[in-house]
Amino acid sequence: MTSRPASRRDSRGFTLVELMVVVAIIGLLAAVAMPQYSRAVLRSRTAERSTILDAVGRGMNDVVANIQALPTAPAELWSGAANPPGALTSAKRRFNYATAGWSFMPVVVQGDSFYAYSFAVSDPGGRGANCTGTVTAVGDLDEDGSPSIKIHNYAASGYTLRRVSETPPAGEEDLVTYGTF
Repeated sequence: MTSRPASRRDSRGFTLVELMVVVAIIGLLAAVAMPQYSRAVLRSRTAERSTILDAVGRGMNDVVANIQALPTAPAELWSGAANPPGALTSAKRRFNYATAGWSFMPVVVQGDSFYAYSFAVSDPGGRGANCTGTVTAVGDLDEDGSPSIKIHNYAASGYTLRRVSETPPAGEEDLVTYGTF
């Protein structure tokens, strides 16, 4: 038995054209998938926003309902500065309870936060039943220089703060936060 030299027909493998087609298909799939992946990442990062906004709103209500006034009495305004403090970024930052106004807030944020939260409650006349308040979340998760802002507005009804509106309205924040991918 003699061996003969391998011919071109016997060689096994892929041609350059076949490899280029596979690379082009992978590139096309990546181009389609990346915007959806980016949107999913932003959605997961904004999940914290509604949880903390609601918690701060409940905290404002608890304080006003329990003491039937603002904790800064006799002042007619109780506010909490942006927390976590510092420049907006897409990275998480540590919540700081020593930030102005937050020491009275009965809210504990587990872990770090993508958004900076602030609140303000006013009590004209110092009677507690006339309180109005806002809780604001500001973040720039995609670092495009255009912050995403969500505001919950509250009004008192017999020493109980209830959310009366939100800006932007529920469902419309997607257009602001996630843009058009």
